[in-house]
Amino acid sequence: MSEVYQRYLPPDPSGLPVAAPSQLWRRAVALAGDVRAQFIALVVAPTIVASLYYGLLAAPQYVSTTEYVVRGVDAHHASGLASLLNTFGVSRAADETSAIESFLKSRDVLEHINSHIDVRAIYGSPAADWFSRFPRFWERDSFENLFAYTRSFLTVTQDAASGVTRLDVAAFDPRSAQALATAMLAAAGEMANSLNARAQSDTVDDAKSELREARDDVVKIQGDLTAFRNNALLVDPLAFAGAMLKDIGALSLQRSQAQTRIAEAERLSPNNPSLESLKVNAGALDKKVDEERAKLAGSSTALAGKVAGYERLTLMRGLAEKRYGAALLSLQTAEAEAQRKRVYIEQIVKPNLPDEATEPQRLRNVLSAFVVGFMAFSLLWILSVGSKDHAQ
Repeated sequence: MSEVYQRYLPPDPSGLPVAAPSQLWRRAVALAGDVRAQFIALVVAPTIVASLYYGLLAAPQYVSTTEYVVRGVDAHHASGLASLLNTFGVSRAADETSAIESFLKSRDVLEHINSHIDVRAIYGSPAADWFSRFPRFWERDSFENLFAYTRSFLTVTQDAASGVTRLDVAAFDPRSAQALATAMLAAAGEMANSLNARAQSDTVDDAKSELREARDDVVKIQGDLTAFRNNALLVDPLAFAGAMLKDIGALSLQRSQAQTRIAEAERLSPNNPSLESLKVNAGALDKKVDEERAKLAGSSTALAGKVAGYERLTLMRGLAEKRYGAALLSLQTAEAEAQRKRVYIEQIVKPNLPDEATEPQRLRNVLSAFVVGFMAFSLLWILSVGSKDHAQ
């Protein structure tokens, strides 16, 4: 710019030199060129690529849908009329629903299904396009890559209000999608059965073990009691001891009567010849009472020791029988609790056989590519304009 022309430009209030119109035009053209290039690179090109891929190359995907709800048995304990009207019911099992949903998204379910269905063959089908076919060109054929790959073809949606869970499985042909959805639902049912078995093993098995131990104790103590009776030659030492006490009491009464007659005879007729026979009879009664008392107690072979052993065994048998009764009641309670915790899957909608491909949603994906590219372009443009203003 000539100095003459520059003299006619209005002075810049900031004191900085003012750019000539040709410089402003070149800057505008350069800025417009940059904006155009960015727009083409971030918006136009991705939209064209997405249109070509989803319009010409992307293989159709068929989605099989099934719906189920996880039910749990719930026992309500009530009294009075309420116990007659509502004693047993079925309710939703929220915790088990989340557990089964996590299982459907896990590696375990993929291993289970892959042992029955060739998942690699389904998703490596020639019907799939080059970018969608497993393994994709940037991946290796490994289980981890297969697991990450299949997650994009699986959708599990749970409705918290109704408790219904929807399972969507996509594949490149309808029958494969239906087969996968059916296999996953069957795996979920086996998972519910494993939860039931786990609940039973945690409570019922312990109660059964306790019951077996209590029963073995009762049988052992009963055997010891039988052996004691055989060795002692007594069925019931307590009853036998009672009979002996009764006999001793009768002998003691007879001895007392004999002593009374002897005393009367000595007082009335000391020289009576029958007095000597009365004394002999009383001495025999004294000896008999002493012998019977010796049998009852006083020596190692006395009946008192046998009675003590018998009472100990009967006490142990009573305690063992009470333990057995408590273990039996505990087992019944554990079985009822396991039944209350039992869960099962109620299938509401069977896996359908789709007759039309619903994935990929081509127009939506193209629009998504355009919107994302335009947002990136707008952000980059705002940042570039702000940086240039800051530099000036």
